Amino acid sequence: MSAAQQASAIPTEPMLPPHTQAYARKSHCFEGTIKRSGEKLVFEDSSAHQAYPLDDQDAAARYKGRSVKLIATFDARKKILHIIDIVAESRGTD
Repeated sequence: MSAAQQASAIPTEPMLPPHTQAYARKSHCFEGTIKRSGEKLVFEDSSAHQAYPLDDQDAAARYKGRSVKLIATFDARKKILHIIDIVAESRGTD
């Protein structure tokens, strides 16, 4: 995917109902995967099938390629998720 395609793939608003600034400032729990997009790690929301940039690349790096529950707030002005906590989804029992 080219840089232009990646930029256009980043939504302007998260898929959070209702789409209000007050709602966006509250933390939310998302389920998805931490993936690499170019040189940055992003969170790919499994329900919205959208990728969102992450503010704390170091915290996200520990979960690269893993399914996680992400607790974050969305900064609509910067179009970035601010990580509060990341929890790896359990892989089940053996």
